[in-house]
Amino acid sequence: MPSSRHEALHRIFRDNPGLYSRAFKMLNIDFPTSCEIAVVDTDMTEIEPIERRADTVMMFRTPWGTKHVVISESQGQPDDRKTSAWAYYLSYAHIKFGCPVILLVICQDVATAKWAREPKRIGLPGHPCLIVYPIVLGPDNVPEVTDPAEACKDTVLSMFSALTHAHCGS
Repeated sequence: MPSSRHEALHRIFRDNPGLYSRAFKMLNIDFPTSCEIAVVDTDMTEIEPIERRADTVMMFRTPWGTKHVVISESQGQPDDRKTSAWAYYLSYAHIKFGCPVILLVICQDVATAKWAREPKRIGLPGHPCLIVYPIVLGPDNVPEVTDPAEACKDTVLSMFSALTHAHCGS
């Protein structure tokens, strides 16, 4: 069963979808800010008896008709099984929704964030057939908000910063 910490890392995005564009802006990634946003069912189960659920799945629709899906995953430690799971989530969502899909991995420690940023390759060495290259937010690229005045300017982003840095000892 996922922990409260695990749930908080991705649910802050579900409950405050505007945080996606602000978080991506921190990484210099252009993402639409004017969107119709909907929470999408996270169940990625097929007819086979294998259950797969992403942590949070959001659909973004811009006023000019384009749409994007963002899959948010909380990651507490490196786990090489995620290569296949994440590839599945991305492929499934791409097929189901027929639009660009982004994988956002949220970590609370630098080692896990570095691991998550490494391209995940499926295929032969030197000839991968599929590469999963997630966008990663962690304590090494999310600014720590310590000034109360700064925190008041964007309380949700400040809460996300606090969650991200909660296990950094600062």
